[in-house]
This record gives sequence, C-alpha cells and structure tokens, in this order.
Amino acid sequence: ARATTAATPGPGAFDVDALAAERALERTLTAEGALLLPAKSFEIEPYFTYKRSVSDSPTLAQEGNAILARSFEVRRNEFDIGLRARFGLPYDAQIELDLPYRSVDQSVLIPTGLSAFDEQSRTGSSLGDVKVGVAKTLLRESDWRPDLVGRLTWDTDTGDTIDNDVALGIGFNEARVSLTALKRQDPIAFTASLAYSTAFEKNGVEPGDEVSLLLGASLAASPGTSLSVALAQTFSSETRIDGQKVTGSDQVSSSLLIGASSILGRQTLFSLTGAVGLTDDAPDYGVNLSLPIRF
Repeated sequence: ARATTAATPGPGAFDVDALAAERALERTLTAEGALLLPAKSFEIEPYFTYKRSVSDSPTLAQEGNAILARSFEVRRNEFDIGLRARFGLPYDAQIELDLPYRSVDQSVLIPTGLSAFDEQSRTGSSLGDVKVGVAKTLLRESDWRPDLVGRLTWDTDTGDTIDNDVALGIGFNEARVSLTALKRQDPIAFTASLAYSTAFEKNGVEPGDEVSLLLGASLAASPGTSLSVALAQTFSSETRIDGQKVTGSDQVSSSLLIGASSILGRQTLFSLTGAVGLTDDAPDYGVNLSLPIRF
C-alpha cells in the first residue's frame, strides 16, 4: 500500500477552507440584502457612514461698476450613525428595522466683490428617518434561474428636513419596493437590484420619485474574507413645490462601490465600503463601516 501525505503550502500560500469562505461570502450577501436570515435568526448591525460633496452654482458679483460672473460653492460633510436589525421569519421571510442619526457640516463660500469670498459655516443634526421593512425570497436559484428577493420598505418622516438652516436631505415619508437577484458561480456571486421609491408631500414640498439600479459582484477571496465591487445609479425626477415642478431639480447619481468584509468571530462580520462619485449629482466620495453581529 502507498502512504499518502497532505501537501504543505509553500511560502505565501495557504489552505482555503471552502466552507469558511462560503460563510464569509454568505454573511456579506446577507448584509447587502441579497440573502435573508434563516428563521428565528437575529442580526444587529451598528454602522457609520461619511459622505463628502462639493458643488458650484453660478452667480454674479459686483464691485463698483464692474460685474463679473462667479460661482458660490457649497461644501457638505454628512455623517450617519445608526443601528440596523434583521430577524428571520418562517417561509423565507425577514423583517428589517433601521434606526439612524444624521449630522451635516455645511460651508457656503459666497463671492464678495470680484475676488474675495465670505464663508458661512453651520452644523445641523437630527434623528434620521426610521425605516421598517419586510423581505421575502420569491425564487430559489436553480440552473439558470437566480435567487430573487422582494422587499417593501416604509421610510418614515421622523427626521427634521432642516436644522440650523442646513438641509438634511431627510424628513419625508417614502415607500420603496425592490427586487434583488443573486446568481452564484463559486467563488463569485453576482447581484442585481432594481428599486422604485416615491415620497409624499410635506409642507408643500414633494421630492421626485426615484428609480435605482445596482449591479455588483462579490468574491470569496480567502477563508474569512470577501471582496465586492458594484455600480449604483439613481434617477430622480423633478421636485414639486405647491404642485409645480422645479425645473432642473431632476438628478442622475452614479457611484462606484468597492468593499471588503472579514469575519472577526463566529458571530461578527466587519465590513468596509468606499464610494467614488461618477456624476456631478453624486457625493464626491464616501465610506461606510458596519459590524453585523448574528445571534
């Protein structure tokens, strides 16, 4: 009989535990909403998000008899901290809750004369819009058919629209419906999500409806780590004030998302995602940190 010995990995190599890698990928896909929790499973996810944006708008400046076309600049730093919770239900369903808090540092550089600026800085903050949702697996992956998850979310108006003269970008009741497809080709998982959301009028203001599309791929890169890349794009229609459309208020926001997730323990996943804006209407860049903990 011939004896067999296990091969020893060479320098810089390691043995990949396929099951461990699958767990890392599965936890990442659950955090992204492409997979749902098993029945009676519970997950909480503390998170922190930062976004930076700088925008310019044209204006006229005058000094004596001279008039010059200039622009004023708005610089915003948005901070969101919060806690998400997910609970697995029977029949491949899940309930979801998001409890956020938002703070915005804003500086406006207003032209004075032909070359100088006057800077006005303010900070606004508020409890964010609490979100409640339910998700259901509609199809299971088989042959060419992907997993398909449907999701319905109610975004409440618990947040303040404006604080200290700073627009916070929240404070409206919104309904959102989405479909997320997942297709595996181990060790890669492809995801696609299509969502539609509508906001309801408040104090005469009605934000435009939004259609969002996300295309992404996640890779089980090591036993406890997954990497992901995605393109996220949102089309927003015009805002209405007192029933009248605000010309030029429609937007197209597109961002490239690059992330990494790693299992810290049997219950805890650490996730880091960076975002780079690809269109003028998107934030210039951003970062998201989260820590999903499963019980």
